[in-house]
Amino acid sequence: MLFDITHWSPNYLSVMPYHLQLKAIILRAIDEGRFSDVTFLPKPNQIGVSSLFQKEYAVRAFDLLVDEGKLKWVHGRGYCLV
Repeated sequence: MLFDITHWSPNYLSVMPYHLQLKAIILRAIDEGRFSDVTFLPKPNQIGVSSLFQKEYAVRAFDLLVDEGKLKWVHGRGYCLV
């Protein structure tokens, strides 16, 4: 994996909600080709800095990307690029 989002931390001073910050980071990484086509993203509970970033925010970001057609959910494996 060329891009590691497990150590990402939200910008606490931003007015943008945390899940939208994460979504923007993932979209930028996809557009720049930092993920390979077969990459499964880390599980939502693995994203964040020492549990400061809650799992629910990651799930929201991933679900928004699924709705936009950028990611898909594979039962038993997790989220991957389309």
